[in-house]
Amino acid sequence: MRPVLFQVGDLAIPSYLLLLVLGTSVFVYLTLRAAARRGVDVRRAALLLGAVWVAAVIGARLLFVSGQPALRADPLRWIFDPSPGGYAIQGGVVLALSVAVVVARWLRLPLATLAHSAIPGLFVAGAAGRLGCFLAGCCYGRPTEMPWGVTFPQTSEAARSWGAGVALHPTQLYEAGFFVVLAALYAWTTRRVRQRSVSETNTPGAVFVWLLIAFFAFRFVVESFRGDPRAVLWGLTSPQWISLIAVAIALLVLRVQKKELINRDTRDAKLQRHRLVASAPVDRRLSAGLGYFALPIRRASGRDNGVRGFGIRDAAEPG
Repeated sequence: MRPVLFQVGDLAIPSYLLLLVLGTSVFVYLTLRAAARRGVDVRRAALLLGAVWVAAVIGARLLFVSGQPALRADPLRWIFDPSPGGYAIQGGVVLALSVAVVVARWLRLPLATLAHSAIPGLFVAGAAGRLGCFLAGCCYGRPTEMPWGVTFPQTSEAARSWGAGVALHPTQLYEAGFFVVLAALYAWTTRRVRQRSVSETNTPGAVFVWLLIAFFAFRFVVESFRGDPRAVLWGLTSPQWISLIAVAIALLVLRVQKKELINRDTRDAKLQRHRLVASAPVDRRLSAGLGYFALPIRRASGRDNGVRGFGIRDAAEPG
């Protein structure tokens, strides 16, 4: 735990704030670079990312305040007053995605392409944010006897909640490590896809949706090990309820997208067939229209007109 990373004179640089700024900066840079490579207008994409960042901060703060019993009495005040610091990442993700859908439609930007472009930067921002939480001493876990348990200083919130010297689950590091593992899997699968020459446009946005499902599912599990104060409803915390709803919506989006892809492939196949038939000779078009039981169409002279009709010949024609 190191709430202040370093100090320059009287100016103290908080660890969480510095890592949050660095992670956000890398996220914006990587996303804009990838979006430009995919032909997206960078200026409009930057406007979208600005709106998404503001929405993420507000949503994360809103969910944090709603989960703190001491702050729920006056939520409007504490949402905009960061003195009792704390943010809930799931609230930021949900509100940021909602704003991204609206702003992307308004700016006429390809949301699926931008979502795919944002994946690498999200890994960096997520891991940096969770490392900042670990250094700040927030988002700690429950007591554990596992050898990787972490003890926090006596002055920390974790020590005040569970006692000094008590080893706790490092839930912040669990999530940071999860982002690292996701990044490795994404890099491996992307390399495999490129080796097979499969286009990303075959499944626009599907990779991003699957990563969201993985994130919310993992967060649902990690919530069981959290030891900081949480609002509980019917045995589940508010982040767990949000995870369940988010996963259900994401699966529905994938189902709708799959149907759209099937319909698109069917339309493309029909269009290709029509083009082939239209470009064929007249006799071949008639034969194709009659189906598999069609006999070859001959000219009056009895000579073959180039249409074999599935290999059927006249009995008088020499083999």
